[in-house]
Amino acid sequence: MNIKEVKLEAKNSLQGNWGTAIGGFIILGLISFAMSMVTNMISGVGSIAGGLAGANSGNISEADLIAMTSVMIGTMSVSFVLGIITQIISSVLDVGYKWSFLDLVDGKNYSIGSIFQVFNKNFFKVLGLIIMIGIFTALWSLLLVVPGIIKSYSYSQALNIMKDNPEIGILDAITASRKLMDGKKANFFFLQLSFILWYIVPLIIWLIVFFIGISGMDNGTSPLVVTSIILAFVLALYFIAISFYITPYLKTSEQVYYRRLTVQQLGE
Repeated sequence: MNIKEVKLEAKNSLQGNWGTAIGGFIILGLISFAMSMVTNMISGVGSIAGGLAGANSGNISEADLIAMTSVMIGTMSVSFVLGIITQIISSVLDVGYKWSFLDLVDGKNYSIGSIFQVFNKNFFKVLGLIIMIGIFTALWSLLLVVPGIIKSYSYSQALNIMKDNPEIGILDAITASRKLMDGKKANFFFLQLSFILWYIVPLIIWLIVFFIGISGMDNGTSPLVVTSIILAFVLALYFIAISFYITPYLKTSEQVYYRRLTVQQLGE
C-alpha cells in the first residue's frame, strides 16, 4: 500500500476537523492526568502516614501506631485499585479516540464526544480484547522482543474489527486481525515510522551535540554542554507542541490504512 497516498487521504480527512481532533487529544490527556493526580495524592497520604509511624514508633501510643499503620495500608490499597481503574479507563478512552478517527475516515458523525463511544457499547468486550492482546503480546515477548513486536502488529487491527463487527468474539477478532495483517506488517510499520521520525531526528541531533560537548570538556564546562541543556528544554517543548499535530495525523493515517485493507480484502 502506498504510504504517501494513505497520509494524503488522512490529511484531507482532517481538513476542517483539526480543532475537534486536537480537542479530543487534550481532553484525553487531561482525564488521564487528573486520574493519575488523584492516585498519586492518595499514595502520598499513605507514604506520609507510614513515615510518621516509623519515625515516631517509640514516642506514640500503640493505638495511634495501629491507626497510622491502618491508614497507610488502606491508602496503599485504594491507590493500587485506583491505579488499575485509571489504566482501564485510559486504555478504553484511547480506543475510543482511535475509533473516532475511523468514524472521520468513514464520513460518519465525528465529535469530541466520540472518544467516549466505547462506554456506550461493548465496554467489557473491548476491555477483554485489550487484556487478551496484552497477554498474547507479552507471552510472545518472553521468547524475544522481536517476536513480541511482530505479534503486536498482527493484533493491531483487532479493535477496529470489533468496531466494524460488534458481535464478533474476542479471539475471533484477534484471528481476523492476524489474517488481515498477513504480509502487511512491515508496510504498517513504515507508515508509523514516518511519523516517529519527527521525534527521533531532533533527539539524535541533541544527543550528538551533548556527547560532543562532553568529550570536549577539560577543567571547565564546555559551551556545547550548556547549549545541549538549553536544547533539551527546547526539545521537550518541541515534543509537546508537535504531538498536537502528529497524534491526530498518525491516528487518522492508521485508520485510513485499516479501511483500505478491509476494502482490499472485500475485493479479493
